[in-house]
Amino acid sequence: MTDSADPVAARPASPVTPPSAQRGRSWLAVAFSLLAIALTLAVVSVFYAGFAIVLGCVVGFISFHYFVWGWWLGALLRAESAEDESPS
Repeated sequence: MTDSADPVAARPASPVTPPSAQRGRSWLAVAFSLLAIALTLAVVSVFYAGFAIVLGCVVGFISFHYFVWGWWLGALLRAESAEDESPS
């Protein structure tokens, strides 16, 4: 068998990518990975921040009504009680 009959030797060599192009591709992969992580964290934090805002509004609404209506109703009941106890 001769060297010219060998199919592996007859194949042309694959092109070699220069090291500078390989380095650029790796930085691009790192940049896209960091971008994906940042976007994921942004979406997750917005979800939890939105949940915290809604929960804070609900608690604030309940607290507002508890204190305002409690203060108003307490003052009203104290005024009626004072009127009932006063001699006529």
